[in-house]
Amino acid sequence: MKELKYILSAHKLNTDYQAVLLKHKLHFRGNVKSISLVSLAKETPQLGISNIKTEQTALNWLGKIINKEKQFTLGRTTREKELQAWLIHYALTNNNKLYFDNQLAFITSELALYENKTRIVNDILAIDEEENLVVIELKSTRDKKRIELQVANFIAIINKNKPFFTSLVKAITNRNWNGKTKGIVVWNDSGKMKRVINNAYREICYFEKGTKGKRLIDYDANNNIQFKEIA
Repeated sequence: MKELKYILSAHKLNTDYQAVLLKHKLHFRGNVKSISLVSLAKETPQLGISNIKTEQTALNWLGKIINKEKQFTLGRTTREKELQAWLIHYALTNNNKLYFDNQLAFITSELALYENKTRIVNDILAIDEEENLVVIELKSTRDKKRIELQVANFIAIINKNKPFFTSLVKAITNRNWNGKTKGIVVWNDSGKMKRVINNAYREICYFEKGTKGKRLIDYDANNNIQFKEIA
């Protein structure tokens, strides 16, 4: 399936160069049109080099980053990107298990597909122990309508492209998707910590600190982000 070309190339690069990539907190991200080399460091979360078309070009960029011939320039970052980078790096260093639920195996991130020329992107795609595909959307503000719509939109595009996702799951995980989907919302905590998300999706909160307008992700003594699922 030609749509998997760059995704498979990125997966091969991540497998072959796993140790050096993790040492430098980097990750190759495959998509349907190209490969990106992405930073998973807290200082430069999700910054990267995009539109890479060959594995050799990808390795050339990796060498330039490692040798400091090219550096990521931090612009405006968000807690959402910091959260995403941390979750992905944790998964890649822990047998692809997601920190807030070790029954979820990371597949890919920022996968973009098109519906009537509209680009629809998923933050993190995973598979659970029952072989369900799990659409995970992250948000650093409590925008209920928007985050629920993001989950619903990507589930809809999965259901319209089942052969593609069946092949994707098999290629990356060597597992067989059962054809079903689930959704998870991960967003910042609230004072009340009451469930507000659609009951069709799991709701998980990460903890923050600081004052209004200067909120930061709250890391524990082991530099881990803390989460709580809202039942």
